[in-house]
Amino acid sequence: VPAAHTTELQNARDATCTEPGYTGDEVCTVCGETVTPGETIPATGHTAGAAVKENEVAATCATDGSYDSVIYCSVCGEEINRETVTVTATGHTTEIQNARDATCTTDGYTGDEVCSVCGETITTGEIIPATGHSYKAVIIEATYTTQGCTRYTCTVCGHSYDTDYTAVKVIDETGESLKTQTTVQEQTDTTTESTDTSGTSAGSTTSAQTGDNSQMVLWLVLLLLSGVGAAGIAINNTKQKRSR
Repeated sequence: VPAAHTTELQNARDATCTEPGYTGDEVCTVCGETVTPGETIPATGHTAGAAVKENEVAATCATDGSYDSVIYCSVCGEEINRETVTVTATGHTTEIQNARDATCTTDGYTGDEVCSVCGETITTGEIIPATGHSYKAVIIEATYTTQGCTRYTCTVCGHSYDTDYTAVKVIDETGESLKTQTTVQEQTDTTTESTDTSGTSAGSTTSAQTGDNSQMVLWLVLLLLSGVGAAGIAINNTKQKRSR
């Protein structure tokens, strides 16, 4: 009776992603005979991992960006696939800068359209002409201490200026209020220049009346002095008689 083989498995290997494996040969450890040959195990192929980005160039407002999308085998780490991906330019994100309103005296500006990301000026603004003042006139009456005038005030910015001045009010010697010094001057000029039907000026008449009044006062003073003098003489004579 032939002796039985004492076998062991030899030449076995695992399959890899790219290399086939082998189940191994059943070999007799005594005589070395291969009792049972092994079988080939097919290569497993790669197991793709998650894609990763490499060589990334960021897109800007005006320029496209890009990156490499790479897939590696999660078992052996070998690169399986590489693809370049283009990233479209983001475009500008704009806002208005340097804008200002026009005033009565200063030009305004519509503002520049500027990208808030890259700072590029997309559209340049335009000048807004100054609006000019919008004046409202108010007449201010003269008082006894201040002149009157017409005051023009801007309803937008408050700027004002005065014109058409009228004189301060005055009170004449009778206590009556005259309209203005200007009115008094006009009345005085009219009196000086006017004449009556006889050819004598009103101003001359006034002077004559003033002269008559002065003469009357002078006569009254002289009469008073005469009376005082006479009384003094009479008193003196009486004293002399008594002393005798």
